[in-house]
Amino acid sequence: MNKEVLEQCHWPALVEKYDRTLRKAVEFILDTYEVSGIIVAGSIIDGNAHPSSDLDICVVHTRAQRQRVQKRFSG
Repeated sequence: MNKEVLEQCHWPALVEKYDRTLRKAVEFILDTYEVSGIIVAGSIIDGNAHPSSDLDICVVHTRAQRQRVQKRFSG
């Protein structure tokens, strides 16, 4: 994983457990895929998290690719 890429990321202000979870997820994505961008959305990012909230992550690639991955990260 490229530490410089992680340092260039724009991180939203999140409570600690969600911040840790998002960083783990981004680290996994960067280690696994060739990425040109990552977009994160949802109630956690909006500051309206509830017990069943999750992170909605869209990974942007330079080449055409479509893949749905569900992975659990603990914060």
